[in-house]
Amino acid sequence: PQMAFEFIQILKQNKIEYFVAPYEADLQLAYLSKINYVDLVITEDSDLIALGCKCVLYKLDKVQQNVGEEIKYDNIKLCKEYDFSMFNEDKFLCFCILCGCDYFKMKNVGAKYAYYAVRDNNGYRNSLIWLSNKIRGWTISLKEMEENFEKDFITFRYQVIYCTKEKKMKYFGD
Repeated sequence: PQMAFEFIQILKQNKIEYFVAPYEADLQLAYLSKINYVDLVITEDSDLIALGCKCVLYKLDKVQQNVGEEIKYDNIKLCKEYDFSMFNEDKFLCFCILCGCDYFKMKNVGAKYAYYAVRDNNGYRNSLIWLSNKIRGWTISLKEMEENFEKDFITFRYQVIYCTKEKKMKYFGD
Protein backbone atom coordinates (compact mmCIF):
# COMPACT_ATOMS: atom_id res chain seq x y z
CA PRO A 1 0.00 0.00 0.00
CA GLN A 2 2.81 2.43 0.77
CA MET A 3 4.49 1.86 -2.60
CA ALA A 4 1.13 2.25 -4.39
CA PHE A 5 0.47 5.49 -2.49
CA GLU A 6 3.88 6.90 -3.44
CA PHE A 7 3.39 5.87 -7.07
CA ILE A 8 -0.03 7.57 -7.18
CA GLN A 9 1.55 10.75 -5.81
CA ILE A 10 4.06 10.71 -8.68
CA LEU A 11 1.27 10.14 -11.21
CA LYS A 12 -0.69 13.06 -9.76
CA GLN A 13 2.36 15.36 -9.81
CA ASN A 14 2.87 14.55 -13.48
CA LYS A 15 -0.86 14.84 -14.28
CA ILE A 16 -1.02 11.24 -15.47
CA GLU A 17 -4.43 9.60 -15.42
CA TYR A 18 -4.70 6.47 -13.30
CA PHE A 19 -7.32 4.07 -11.99
CA VAL A 20 -7.30 2.05 -8.81
CA ALA A 21 -8.94 -1.31 -9.36
CA PRO A 22 -11.70 -1.95 -6.83
CA TYR A 23 -10.66 -5.60 -6.54
CA GLU A 24 -8.37 -7.44 -8.97
CA ALA A 25 -6.06 -5.37 -11.17
CA ASP A 26 -6.17 -8.13 -13.83
CA LEU A 27 -9.87 -7.60 -14.42
CA GLN A 28 -9.51 -3.82 -14.51
CA LEU A 29 -6.71 -4.08 -17.06
CA ALA A 30 -8.64 -6.56 -19.21
CA TYR A 31 -11.68 -4.25 -19.10
CA LEU A 32 -9.56 -1.27 -20.20
CA SER A 33 -8.22 -3.38 -23.06
CA LYS A 34 -11.67 -4.61 -24.13
CA ILE A 35 -13.05 -1.06 -24.35
CA ASN A 36 -9.95 0.06 -26.31
CA TYR A 37 -8.83 2.40 -23.51
CA VAL A 38 -5.35 0.87 -23.56
CA ASP A 39 -3.47 -0.65 -26.48
CA LEU A 40 -1.31 -3.05 -24.50
CA VAL A 41 -1.04 -4.56 -21.03
CA ILE A 42 2.38 -5.50 -19.67
CA THR A 43 2.23 -8.36 -17.18
CA GLU A 44 3.59 -11.74 -16.15
CA ASP A 45 0.09 -13.09 -15.50
CA SER A 46 -1.34 -15.40 -18.16
CA ASP A 47 -4.87 -14.81 -16.82
CA LEU A 48 -5.03 -11.61 -18.89
CA ILE A 49 -5.40 -13.64 -22.10
CA ALA A 50 -8.07 -15.82 -20.47
CA LEU A 51 -9.94 -12.60 -19.63
CA GLY A 52 -9.95 -11.54 -23.27
CA CYS A 53 -7.29 -8.83 -23.05
CA LYS A 54 -6.63 -7.77 -26.65
CA CYS A 55 -2.86 -7.43 -26.49
CA VAL A 56 -0.49 -8.53 -23.74
CA LEU A 57 3.26 -8.16 -23.45
CA TYR A 58 4.86 -10.92 -21.37
CA LYS A 59 8.40 -11.44 -20.11
CA LEU A 60 9.47 -7.84 -20.65
CA ASP A 61 13.25 -7.73 -20.33
CA LYS A 62 13.75 -4.03 -19.74
CA VAL A 63 17.21 -4.48 -18.24
CA GLN A 64 18.81 -6.29 -21.16
CA GLN A 65 17.10 -5.44 -24.46
CA ASN A 66 13.63 -3.94 -23.94
CA VAL A 67 12.01 -6.99 -25.53
CA GLY A 68 9.15 -9.28 -24.56
CA GLU A 69 6.58 -11.66 -25.97
CA GLU A 70 3.47 -10.06 -27.43
CA ILE A 71 0.27 -12.11 -27.55
CA LYS A 72 -2.81 -10.79 -29.29
CA TYR A 73 -6.13 -12.37 -28.36
CA ASP A 74 -7.32 -12.41 -31.98
CA ASN A 75 -4.20 -14.34 -33.02
CA ILE A 76 -5.07 -17.26 -30.76
CA LYS A 77 -7.31 -18.56 -33.52
CA LEU A 78 -4.18 -18.81 -35.70
CA CYS A 79 -2.50 -21.23 -33.28
CA LYS A 80 -1.07 -24.20 -35.19
CA GLU A 81 -0.85 -26.66 -32.29
CA TYR A 82 -4.52 -26.31 -31.30
CA ASP A 83 -7.45 -25.19 -33.43
CA PHE A 84 -9.25 -22.48 -31.45
CA SER A 85 -11.19 -21.19 -34.48
CA MET A 86 -14.45 -22.71 -33.18
CA PHE A 87 -13.96 -21.51 -29.59
CA ASN A 88 -16.03 -18.57 -28.39
CA GLU A 89 -14.88 -16.44 -25.44
CA ASP A 90 -16.56 -18.69 -22.84
CA LYS A 91 -15.16 -21.87 -24.37
CA PHE A 92 -11.67 -20.37 -24.45
CA LEU A 93 -12.03 -19.28 -20.82
CA CYS A 94 -13.11 -22.83 -19.93
CA PHE A 95 -9.97 -24.14 -21.64
CA CYS A 96 -7.79 -21.65 -19.75
CA ILE A 97 -9.32 -22.52 -16.38
CA LEU A 98 -8.84 -26.24 -17.02
CA CYS A 99 -5.19 -25.59 -17.93
CA GLY A 100 -4.74 -24.06 -14.50
CA CYS A 101 -4.96 -20.49 -13.34
CA ASP A 102 -4.59 -18.39 -10.22
CA TYR A 103 -7.79 -19.83 -8.80
CA PHE A 104 -8.06 -23.36 -10.19
CA LYS A 105 -5.53 -26.16 -10.38
CA MET A 106 -6.16 -29.71 -11.55
CA LYS A 107 -3.57 -32.41 -11.01
CA ASN A 108 -2.22 -33.93 -14.25
CA VAL A 109 -4.19 -31.66 -16.60
CA GLY A 110 -2.27 -29.48 -19.02
CA ALA A 111 -3.10 -27.70 -22.25
CA LYS A 112 -3.44 -30.89 -24.30
CA TYR A 113 -6.02 -32.58 -22.06
CA ALA A 114 -7.82 -29.28 -21.42
CA TYR A 115 -8.06 -28.59 -25.16
CA TYR A 116 -9.55 -31.97 -26.04
CA ALA A 117 -11.90 -31.88 -23.04
CA VAL A 118 -13.34 -28.53 -24.15
CA ARG A 119 -13.23 -29.18 -27.89
CA ASP A 120 -14.92 -32.58 -27.75
CA ASN A 121 -17.58 -31.84 -25.12
CA ASN A 122 -20.45 -29.43 -24.69
CA GLY A 123 -20.16 -27.46 -21.45
CA TYR A 124 -17.70 -27.58 -18.61
CA ARG A 125 -19.53 -30.38 -16.75
CA ASN A 126 -19.07 -32.75 -19.70
CA SER A 127 -15.47 -31.59 -20.02
CA LEU A 128 -14.85 -32.41 -16.36
CA ILE A 129 -16.51 -35.82 -16.71
CA TRP A 130 -14.35 -36.53 -19.77
CA LEU A 131 -11.23 -35.52 -17.83
CA SER A 132 -12.21 -37.61 -14.82
CA ASN A 133 -12.42 -40.66 -17.09
CA LYS A 134 -9.06 -39.94 -18.72
CA ILE A 135 -6.96 -38.86 -15.75
CA ARG A 136 -6.44 -40.74 -12.52
CA GLY A 137 -5.24 -39.40 -9.22
CA TRP A 138 -7.75 -36.68 -8.44
CA THR A 139 -8.07 -36.19 -4.71
CA ILE A 140 -11.49 -34.50 -4.80
CA SER A 141 -14.84 -35.62 -6.13
CA LEU A 142 -16.29 -34.61 -9.48
CA LYS A 143 -18.96 -32.64 -7.61
CA GLU A 144 -16.31 -30.64 -5.75
CA MET A 145 -14.42 -30.11 -9.01
CA GLU A 146 -17.61 -28.76 -10.65
CA GLU A 147 -18.22 -26.42 -7.72
CA ASN A 148 -14.63 -25.15 -7.85
CA PHE A 149 -14.86 -24.66 -11.60
CA GLU A 150 -18.13 -22.72 -11.31
CA LYS A 151 -16.64 -20.44 -8.65
CA ASP A 152 -13.62 -19.80 -10.82
CA PHE A 153 -15.64 -19.14 -13.95
CA ILE A 154 -17.83 -16.66 -12.06
CA THR A 155 -14.73 -15.07 -10.56
CA PHE A 156 -13.35 -14.47 -14.04
CA ARG A 157 -16.60 -13.21 -15.52
CA TYR A 158 -18.22 -11.21 -12.75
CA GLN A 159 -15.70 -9.38 -10.61
CA VAL A 160 -16.32 -5.72 -9.99
CA ILE A 161 -14.38 -3.22 -12.10
CA TYR A 162 -14.50 0.56 -12.39
CA CYS A 163 -16.31 1.59 -15.58
CA THR A 164 -14.44 4.56 -17.04
CA LYS A 165 -17.34 5.50 -19.33
CA GLU A 166 -20.10 5.48 -16.72
CA LYS A 167 -17.79 6.52 -13.86
CA LYS A 168 -19.13 3.80 -11.58
CA MET A 169 -18.51 0.24 -10.47
CA LYS A 170 -19.99 -2.60 -12.50
CA TYR A 171 -19.45 -6.28 -13.19
CA PHE A 172 -16.72 -7.19 -15.65
CA GLY A 173 -18.95 -9.52 -17.67
CA ASP A 174 -21.74 -6.96 -18.17
